[in-house]
Amino acid sequence: TYLQSDQASHSRQREAAAAAAARIASSDEDDASSNGDDEDSLDFDPSYYDNTDEDMLDGASADCRSQPQHQEYETLSVPQVEQLLNEAVEAACSALELRPATARRLLIAYNWNLAALETEWRRDRRAVMQKARILPPDPCVSGAQRPPLGAPMPKPQVMQPGIACQICCLPTSPNVTVKGLACGHVFCTDCWQAYVATQLQASKADVQCMERDCALLATDDLVLACLTDPAVRRRFHEVSFRAQISSHPQLAFCTRSDCTGVLRAKQRDARLVVCAQCKSAFCFACGLDYHAPTDCALIKRWLLKCRDDSETANYISAHTKDCPKCGVCIEKNGGCNHMQCFKCRFDFCWVCLGDWRQHGKDFYECSKYKENPSMLSEAAAGAQAREALRKYLHYFTRWDNHGKSLRLEADALKKIRDRIEERVMLSEGTWIDWQYLIVAAEMLRRCRYTLQYTYPYAYFLPKGHVRKELFEYQQAMLEKAVEDLSFLIERADLSDRSHRGQVENQMFHCEKMREFLVKEFH
Repeated sequence: TYLQSDQASHSRQREAAAAAAARIASSDEDDASSNGDDEDSLDFDPSYYDNTDEDMLDGASADCRSQPQHQEYETLSVPQVEQLLNEAVEAACSALELRPATARRLLIAYNWNLAALETEWRRDRRAVMQKARILPPDPCVSGAQRPPLGAPMPKPQVMQPGIACQICCLPTSPNVTVKGLACGHVFCTDCWQAYVATQLQASKADVQCMERDCALLATDDLVLACLTDPAVRRRFHEVSFRAQISSHPQLAFCTRSDCTGVLRAKQRDARLVVCAQCKSAFCFACGLDYHAPTDCALIKRWLLKCRDDSETANYISAHTKDCPKCGVCIEKNGGCNHMQCFKCRFDFCWVCLGDWRQHGKDFYECSKYKENPSMLSEAAAGAQAREALRKYLHYFTRWDNHGKSLRLEADALKKIRDRIEERVMLSEGTWIDWQYLIVAAEMLRRCRYTLQYTYPYAYFLPKGHVRKELFEYQQAMLEKAVEDLSFLIERADLSDRSHRGQVENQMFHCEKMREFLVKEFH
């Protein structure tokens, strides 16, 4: 099974959250959170999706497994992953009768799909080795001249006496050993080691032949035979291990830099996963923050658009004009339309870009319409740039506003905890009496987080798309539900017992809207 094994005990925080969610779904007012009467039950992690969704780690809640963002997965340690990969290599060695280094290279080429590898191996061994870049391509295309399927395949050239290194040109000797691949290009061990060390500085695990235009890859055993520096060998093992995990369709490193956890799922879908070691939440497919309903390709485009200078160019096009004489970019900073270029000192009209001296005649030339095709195209281009900028700013300001709201609501949650603690200290109630506010704040955070990521989706949604109107309607409904829930939480009256029912009803409505939007458009 790919489910995380059941933990020995669950924190009271998660028990209280799951019990509250169950009460909302069933509209049952029974007190099912009697285990949460301790202060520890309020120690919620402020990071997103790290609370009620954390139950997905061990499959403790059927409600969590029914969430649209859920998939079955587990968190493995480095030794467990090494054992998993080694078992796959051993199975390939047994099935194909190959050396472990060669079998590992073939598995990487076939995305660790042993069944597909075996099928192709029985069909054409040479083609499999060529796909893995262990053998060079056949020099001839004709099937009659092609080597037969049963022909022995060339092996890497190792320790060939009398052959000089093709880099430093030193001939073989007791102190100089050359090694090469099946392509026939040979290099001394010193050149190999210097080359591998350079590749490792760029975190490249694939060691390619040093001959120009040769794409063959060296297997791990040949590389390690050339490395004598223990530090370089350790670095190669580390980079190679990370490359194997990256090539495996069911494995992904935790995105936190100081965490060694590796997550394993049945397939690389854009679903939410939470590392059991550090509780970091991210998208299993791309490693970014979970971004439903926006898919991985669109969120990358959106984040790139927010980071690069593309919108600066749009701003320049929309708010500036070029000097008609020297072409320098000019921005208007006053009300007068009489402009003078700071570079060439040319006087011109900002409206029509004509020579200002022509405006001093009997009538004001700028007010008279003159059809100019080139000017019309320039005006159309400027209008298009302004419209593109307006569209981007529309979605970006709302995206950014919800991000700011998330941070502000995290501060508001701390204030709610302080108010609850004050009430408890005054013996005006117990922790469980106001536990619903903590659960509501966490649900608000999750719903607003999803709402924030609807704006990149809406930005890239083509005009006239058949589902655009439905999406915008659901987005507006979720936004209204989120703001109503935020209003109730921020203005919570701890002394009003009827307030709890209003909050829980709004929680149920808000979560249903979020689930529907993610399920329909992700």
